[in-house]
Amino acid sequence: MSDSDPLARCLELKDSGNAALKVGDTAEAIRMYEEAASLAEAHPDKSVLAAVCSNLSAALLRAERAEEALVAAGRSVGARVDWSKAHFRRGEAAFALRQYKEARESYRHAAELDAKEIKEAHGASAVPQRADKSLSAAVAVCDEAMKGGLWFRQLLPGRDVALVRAGASQPQKNLFLAAASMKNFVYLVGDAATRECYVVDGCWDVEGIVALARRHKMRLVGAVGTHYHFDHVGGKDRHGGPAPSPAPRGVMPAP
Repeated sequence: MSDSDPLARCLELKDSGNAALKVGDTAEAIRMYEEAASLAEAHPDKSVLAAVCSNLSAALLRAERAEEALVAAGRSVGARVDWSKAHFRRGEAAFALRQYKEARESYRHAAELDAKEIKEAHGASAVPQRADKSLSAAVAVCDEAMKGGLWFRQLLPGRDVALVRAGASQPQKNLFLAAASMKNFVYLVGDAATRECYVVDGCWDVEGIVALARRHKMRLVGAVGTHYHFDHVGGKDRHGGPAPSPAPRGVMPAP
């Protein structure tokens, strides 16, 4: 049926792209989305094209193809100019290209449309509770990036990282409780304009530190160790192999 029904085939390809992206096969996801977009172009309901191009933009950005991601996001905006996510995607791509002024405008527009969508669906009183806070935060990050200068964050286990979450294993719970008790400060230091940073004395929760940097739209490019304990090293690297032994004091590759 999908072969004779372009819309059904388009949605099938979009779902396949979503599945591929979920398991980390970015190249396959891009291929599926591009094929779906070519079918969606001819469909009268342009919201389908907007959704497919939005996903395509996200996949291209994940593949570090920011210029192409910006083009795909532009197609999404063109297909559905009143959709907040389309503008968000354009903001993300522009930000990756360090086009901070353009990114700010896209994020701001996305926030306005998000509030409008909530107001129409749930009433004006629901906007403060339901509004996507990440959009206003993204606008603030653009302001920070345009200003430039030193970027610095002091992280405290139990407050910023090493947070015990539902489903955590008992060993992890014990480790994070110890981290909160030890109160070892971790520092992120970088350049607000380039959005690159180093972690100083990263310990206890590597994944949490990396995730926090990403939430601030910072790219972690290295680590500085001023001293070492068992919690600063060990475990496995991202490929499953043993982590490096403690390095001499100074700069070492980020995890």
